[in-house]
Amino acid sequence: MRNLTFQLAKRLEYGLRLVKDRVGKDNFIISRDALTDMESFINDLMKKAYQSEPVPDAVKGE
Repeated sequence: MRNLTFQLAKRLEYGLRLVKDRVGKDNFIISRDALTDMESFINDLMKKAYQSEPVPDAVKGE
């Protein structure tokens, strides 16, 4: 079990680090879906991270 946990953490590490650096989040709930489709899980986290980021006034056109 320990080896499996290490392998999963290693596979998710890069994507989770990107999300952490982007939004400052450092706790993640790893669901069954995350384990079966890691790429989609990370992509969804990244989309949410970019959507939750405030848009600067210059970009809004104000």
